[in-house]
Amino acid sequence: MTVDGSASQDADGSITAYRWTWGDEVVVNAANVPPSDIVGTRWVRVQAAGAAGGIALHNPNLNVAKLAAAAAAPASYVDVRFYAAAGVPYHLWFRMSAEGDSYTNDSMFVQFSGAVDAAGHAVNRLGTTAATVVSVEEGNGAGVSGWGWNDDAYGSLAAPVYFAVSGLQTMRIQQREDGIRWDQLVLSSGRYLSTRPGLTRVDTTVVSATDGSGIVASHSYGVAGQYPLVLTVTDDDGATSAALTTVSVGGAATSLTARAGGPYAGSATQSVTFDATTSTVPPGETPQFRWTFGDDVVLDASAVQVQGGRWKAVADPTAATGTALENPDAGEPKIATALSNPASYIEASFRAAAGVPYRLWIRMRAHSDSYSNDSVHVQFSGSVSQSGAPSTRIGSPESLSVFLEEGNGAGVQGWGWGDAAYGGVAAPIFFNQDGSQVIRLQQREDGVRIDQIVISADRYFDGAPGASKADATIVPASGPGAIGSVVDHVYRAPGTYPVTVVVSGSAGAATDGTVAVIR
Repeated sequence: MTVDGSASQDADGSITAYRWTWGDEVVVNAANVPPSDIVGTRWVRVQAAGAAGGIALHNPNLNVAKLAAAAAAPASYVDVRFYAAAGVPYHLWFRMSAEGDSYTNDSMFVQFSGAVDAAGHAVNRLGTTAATVVSVEEGNGAGVSGWGWNDDAYGSLAAPVYFAVSGLQTMRIQQREDGIRWDQLVLSSGRYLSTRPGLTRVDTTVVSATDGSGIVASHSYGVAGQYPLVLTVTDDDGATSAALTTVSVGGAATSLTARAGGPYAGSATQSVTFDATTSTVPPGETPQFRWTFGDDVVLDASAVQVQGGRWKAVADPTAATGTALENPDAGEPKIATALSNPASYIEASFRAAAGVPYRLWIRMRAHSDSYSNDSVHVQFSGSVSQSGAPSTRIGSPESLSVFLEEGNGAGVQGWGWGDAAYGGVAAPIFFNQDGSQVIRLQQREDGVRIDQIVISADRYFDGAPGASKADATIVPASGPGAIGSVVDHVYRAPGTYPVTVVVSGSAGAATDGTVAVIR
């Protein structure tokens, strides 16, 4: 689309700048919030290293207790004004940091003048106690360090934000925990709809505004809708004037957008139907829809991050995806107790249901097929006992010892599936109320190689995915019935499961998440 502002005029000077705001990608710097929209005494404008424009809005830490609900008429808040389209999905991201890098200083309430859910119902409105919560930390145990980008889901991808009417909107930010500051917010209907603008920790990503410039400018919209278009002109004396019109964008979608639908509900052992047909697909595309349902987690080397110098990614044609992770044999003695702060380890993020029993299986092989090279310590960010007490947590000396050899004298040969029982099947593991979890593997014996981790509440709950010796079983990332825009799935046990759909096409992939409440 091409726009033309040449009809603009200035009777007593000349126009020196034209700025076009398109309404599909909203980027707001805290530095640009006018003083009149910073109400009360709690929020203050401060200089901040690494912040957009060097400025952040800060709610200093006074050790006030976390607030359980937003205030309908808060004494202190920040209002942010922007233009958005009705019925178009936007993803809300904030770039934030917490005082002292403490998770007790890392969240705030956010409300809107005209937000609705996907069905058009009013949500998180100004003048009510309902609000969404935006946190710096991306899930229990994830940690806080410096600046980080996050949304209003604790450990997953948040649902989109919609607006009831196209035009000027107001977002209100008020205290939940003090000690937090923010420097940028992004509301994206395309570029960051399913992709985080930067890192959750130690971030240096400042998003550039997508505004157009010039008397004549061009722009491409990715999603159909009625968009507010604003032209702001500035003259040689610094005076400004703005004009508002609308852009009607129709026809076929020009970008790939995943929409998982939901939330879903059903009963254990009964089929639940999942529908992603409201996803947008460019003309001529035949995308693939791949679902994960939260009851069977499959992690291969591509999902695992290496920390320190002991573990290495190595090419292995017999491993899943052709790559394995190895802690080379250095003849070191067995480490009987896990380290609270190991120098080297491997870890991966995944999503699981709280309170549901899972079983852990790891596909491993031992250097020289030796039982002295066949075990690892395993810990989790949010694992609990069946009664809910913390158990085998990252940052503690407590762990699960996972062995390849299936009992004394059983022997080791090539790849094999092992668990945390030395003979038999290990007890289930459980997770706390956070959807996002981290699994960490650290050295117990060196000389071990792994290629797949399976955390199963369904297909592999009763037994290993493959043999404990001479195994050739590679578990597919997507289980039966997980491919398609509309799929059915049966859950074995009650729980609230995180559900994700990935829509892949020639131009890339998009991801969206929801939940399934199974009773």
